[in-house]
Amino acid sequence: MCMGFYSSEVPIHTEYIIEEAKQTAWVDSVMTTMTLDQKIAQFFMLGAYPTQGESNRAAVEKIIQDYQIGGVIFFKGNPNQFASWSNDFQAAANVPMFISVDGEWGVNMRVDSTIQYPRQLTLGAIQDNDLIFDMGEQIARECKALGININLAPVMDVNNNINNPVINDRSFGEDKYNVALKGSSYALGMQHQGVMAVSKHFPGHGDTDTDSHKDLPIIKHSFERLDSLELYPFKIAIEQGIMGMMAAHLSIPALDDTPNQASSLSKKVVTDLLKDSLGFKGLVFSDALNMQGVSKYYQPGYVDKSAFLAGNDVLVVSEDIPKGIALIKAAVDSGEISEAYIDQRLRKVLQYKYLLGLHTYQAVSTDNLQEKLQSKKGNAINRKLFESALTLAVNENHLLPLKKGHQSSTASLAIGTSEKQVFQSKLEEFGVTKHFQATNDMASSASAGILDKLKVYDRVIVSVHNMSRWKSKNYGFSYGELDLLKKLNEQTEVILVLFGTPYSLIHFDAFDHILVAYEWNQYTEEGAARALFGDLSINGHLPVSAGTFQVNTGYPITKNNRVLEYDSPENTGMDMKVLDSIELYAQKAIKLKATPGCQVLVAKDGKIIYEKSFGHLTYDKKIPVQDNTIYDVASITKVAATTLSIMKLYENGDLDLEGRLRHYLPQLGGTKVGQLVIKDILAHQAGLPAWVPFYRHTVEDSVYNNWYHVDSNAAYCVKVADDLFICKDSTAYIWRTIEGLSIKENPEYRYSDIGFYLLMKAIEEKTKTSLDKYVHDTFYAPMGLENIGFNPSTKFSKDRIPPTENDTIFRKQEVQGYVHDPGAAMLGGVCGHAGLFSNVHDLAAIFQMLLNGGSYNGQQFLKEETIAYFNTAHYADQDNRRGLGFDKPVWIDDKTGKRDGGPTSGMVSDQCFGHTGFTGTSVWADPENQLIYVFLSNRTYPDAYGSNILAKQNIRTDIQTLAYRAVKKGS
Repeated sequence: MCMGFYSSEVPIHTEYIIEEAKQTAWVDSVMTTMTLDQKIAQFFMLGAYPTQGESNRAAVEKIIQDYQIGGVIFFKGNPNQFASWSNDFQAAANVPMFISVDGEWGVNMRVDSTIQYPRQLTLGAIQDNDLIFDMGEQIARECKALGININLAPVMDVNNNINNPVINDRSFGEDKYNVALKGSSYALGMQHQGVMAVSKHFPGHGDTDTDSHKDLPIIKHSFERLDSLELYPFKIAIEQGIMGMMAAHLSIPALDDTPNQASSLSKKVVTDLLKDSLGFKGLVFSDALNMQGVSKYYQPGYVDKSAFLAGNDVLVVSEDIPKGIALIKAAVDSGEISEAYIDQRLRKVLQYKYLLGLHTYQAVSTDNLQEKLQSKKGNAINRKLFESALTLAVNENHLLPLKKGHQSSTASLAIGTSEKQVFQSKLEEFGVTKHFQATNDMASSASAGILDKLKVYDRVIVSVHNMSRWKSKNYGFSYGELDLLKKLNEQTEVILVLFGTPYSLIHFDAFDHILVAYEWNQYTEEGAARALFGDLSINGHLPVSAGTFQVNTGYPITKNNRVLEYDSPENTGMDMKVLDSIELYAQKAIKLKATPGCQVLVAKDGKIIYEKSFGHLTYDKKIPVQDNTIYDVASITKVAATTLSIMKLYENGDLDLEGRLRHYLPQLGGTKVGQLVIKDILAHQAGLPAWVPFYRHTVEDSVYNNWYHVDSNAAYCVKVADDLFICKDSTAYIWRTIEGLSIKENPEYRYSDIGFYLLMKAIEEKTKTSLDKYVHDTFYAPMGLENIGFNPSTKFSKDRIPPTENDTIFRKQEVQGYVHDPGAAMLGGVCGHAGLFSNVHDLAAIFQMLLNGGSYNGQQFLKEETIAYFNTAHYADQDNRRGLGFDKPVWIDDKTGKRDGGPTSGMVSDQCFGHTGFTGTSVWADPENQLIYVFLSNRTYPDAYGSNILAKQNIRTDIQTLAYRAVKKGS
């Protein structure tokens, strides 16, 4: 017997013999207690319908008690119903029961609130069959959590008929080899976790144009054709040890020419071909016996007897179990079959119950059921499957992947919807910010209007949503949509993304760039956007042919080198349960009014494994914080803008760290400030004051109106807030004040903003451009970062920018979209110590570039040795922990052996570097642990100088500690 859990290559050894003896003993002990009626009842599998409620549960339970049937198949319901009903049914049975489900794309096919894995046509595009094995294992785990021990999957029909009304995307495609490999991988994955797989629909339901639920399809091919094509996947499944096989309701004259005889009821097909000729030793399941393909021609009970005599071991969804049992028993009484024959068939059924562990059956627990069915591992596998299926059907002139960065000449159009889609929002991260939508029922006038709006763009990325699976429905396309697409393709360069069936490619022979995503969900929308810009590899191949597009074609693209990508904690050796605790600390901060909202990101080994937003922009809870929310990062500007620029100029030989400021700013000649050394300034070892409140005397009542004006003009041209401009003389005032500063002799370490005013001035003098433009052109744009920069109110909606303070002294209004720091505001929002805004992703990308040794997105931005030099505490002998620009953790106490206090968790390594910001921000990268941590908030709202609860409660460092604990526990 081929048992499915054992390889045919494993030699017979003592343990195996002992286990087989135990199995035989259990089977014998069960059979000796059974009447003939009970023996026959073991072949029946009754349908259970949880949506019908308690009455159905009671009815099924009564059938089990009265007849002791062998199994139940579940249809639609919720998780608690499945688990509790399974327990009830098993408790009512004298012999443990087969509990099955039709779960082709996971239990979600029948169970709500569970993970919906890809349909098999989507899986057919994937090139790594190990992923499908992993999916099979995970689906099995979810089945077992519900008490299910048999999954009536996979479909191993070769779908070589585009008009097939019932199989379609339930098949892996039209290539028999692909179907065989994918189906076997799925089946073996489930069986590896102790759930029986049932291959269907033998001998092949792929080349039909009739639905067997409604009538009996006829397949007129010769045996030679059937043997070489339709039967091939089933032969491979048998070789691989599949435990179950489902017989289809088909009329196949080449195999049995009996009129109106379904193959499922044919001894020639089920016994002679499947069992004897092909050597299948597992269990044969009939397709549902209430389907019109058989019930149209046979009365209830009689169809059950015919199916059993044909060789089916499990009679699925009988319409009259008592009559079926009676008719089979009558066949024994009449001598048509013997009781020995019944015993022989029953023995195999019981052997498989033993193999599934039912001899030691235990009720399933309903505790934490949702966690088991919506596990992080399951969702991670699901995301990977959808991403791996993405298929580039055509890519003329190798246009894709597109370059990241500003895409002013590119727009996106979502067809089939009136709302902005996840796909479009994701495109914004790569620079596409102009979005349009068009519904299915658009009129020609509306189509003309859209074309007119899009004619100003050189390229349009078109995504198609709300598609249909069926050719009879033209795959969901209206005439208006197809006409719009045709004209748009003639008007401009189009990149088409199909969130639906690849069969729809029959409409798009004239298109030069098409990405097929197969299904429409968050994973495909996010993955497709990333793939277009090289942030995700494209590896899929078409599982079917359509129009001029041939099966097994695809144009793989390897993702851009060394960019941050998303992954699951499990794949990076981290514990998601520990990371889930981050939410508790974030909500604590919000509850204590330490901040109205925040963003948290954790990346490990170049993979973002935690990115989540909490709370709102303000305490009125009107606008929630989202992943694209952009925070004022305050002093993180020092490292993410100024220090980066200094590093680049240093390694290019344009700036000497040992040089004095007066060499780069000649106007400082003769001043004490001009004598300062660049390296000393970077390390806060220059003796400069911590800060200077430049704004203070400008807000005195007697002089306020001389400094500020509500309108912009030649004299008042520096915007500091909405409808508020400061006179241009304020800039000269700031620099005069700095130039006249007294410098402390023999300076000790003192953290200072002032040095970074001066460093910005040196950078701008050397590069002949502003700091914001230099860092954007040198780093942000080529890295593909679109959510970071200065003066965000000029580029982004205020709904994306949390206010930082209700300023009652300086600007006398709520500060939103403008830098919080007064000095930076007086310089127009750009300064070396403050002014930068970002979301967590783009800050993490900058620090990932540094962890990568200066490489990101296929480019080398900095040298590895430059990064190492700046990440060194050059003044450690003077009790200064800081690197050049970068902050460092406090040192480990020699007595306690601990790293107490400071801006980081005590668990970081000495190599860790980063910075914090006054507005409640923090970013740290740890080369030793390859870990990045980013926390952004507007803790200064509404009162910047009130109690700093965020710091006093150690919220930021406690969350960072959780990230490290997740690493330690996961490893």
